Amino acid sequence: MNNKGSNKKMASNNGDSAGVRTSVASQFFNEDEDTAVVDMTTSEKVVDLLNQAALIATDSKLTVLKQVQELIINKDPSLLDNFLDVSMSF
Repeated sequence: MNNKGSNKKMASNNGDSAGVRTSVASQFFNEDEDTAVVDMTTSEKVVDLLNQAALIATDSKLTVLKQVQELIINKDPSLLDNFLDVSMSF
């Protein structure tokens, strides 16, 4: 019976260990995604947000368009000329 008990412990240790490995891998990939978002230019962020706004419901659309407004007005006003027509179409 001791062997069975120790096998169970080994199995649970192996399972825990595999869970940690998955978690670490998951964190690694999540860090890459976060880095990719940080590396986007303001213009790319605005394009991404406008694309999202085109596909989502009205309530959420307002929140996304407010983010577009903040990016254009506060972070890079030179983008206003590029995105004014598209923003006004919403």
